[in-house]
Amino acid sequence: MADIPTTSEGGEITPSNNSDDNFESQLLDQIEPFLFASLFQSHVIPVRLKILYDTILDKVSFKGKLALLKSFGWTIEDYERGYIKQAAS
Repeated sequence: MADIPTTSEGGEITPSNNSDDNFESQLLDQIEPFLFASLFQSHVIPVRLKILYDTILDKVSFKGKLALLKSFGWTIEDYERGYIKQAAS
């Protein structure tokens, strides 16, 4: 039986008998469809989604976060800002 992340009493997701890398990959696999639906070919993140994503992505390494955002066409700076800044013509 596969170990899956569980929630602790405080509501935080914690790994159960998994290494940090395995937990991170599971978390990225779970959040990727939601990020895809809201970020791919999009230029703005709704504020409430940004708060939710910040909370979840705080548990992911910087390298993992960067790779995930890059796959949707976002830079870390754009994500932190909440929108994709268009280059001046």
